[in-house]
Formats: sequence, structure tokens, C-alpha cells
Amino acid sequence: MNCPFCGCLTKIERGYVEVSGDDSPEEETVVLYVQELCCRNPSCSSFRQVVRRIQNRIR
Repeated sequence: MNCPFCGCLTKIERGYVEVSGDDSPEEETVVLYVQELCCRNPSCSSFRQVVRRIQNRIR
């Protein structure tokens, strides 16, 4: 994916798992793998900042 500000390719800075709905048995438990993408272009105003966040549901 490209940075929306400068068009340079982004890199995955961090990946982690988010869980929601596991507080009670009545709620559906949802597990997501989240990736934070950062700009790699040193001349961009968003350099090393998260420009996009991708969530993938784990079944």
C-alpha cells in the first residue's frame, strides 16, 4: 500500500491481536489481527507515522 500523502510504499511497523466481546457469554467474541502501516519516505510530513491501519478478522 502507498502513503496517501506522498505515494511512497509503506511498511508494516507493528502487528498485534485485538479481542472484543469476550466480557460476557452472550456476546460474540471477535478476534482481529491489526497491522499499522507507516510511511518510509524521509521527506514526507508523515515519515514514521501510522498512515493506515488494516484489520483482518481471525475465525
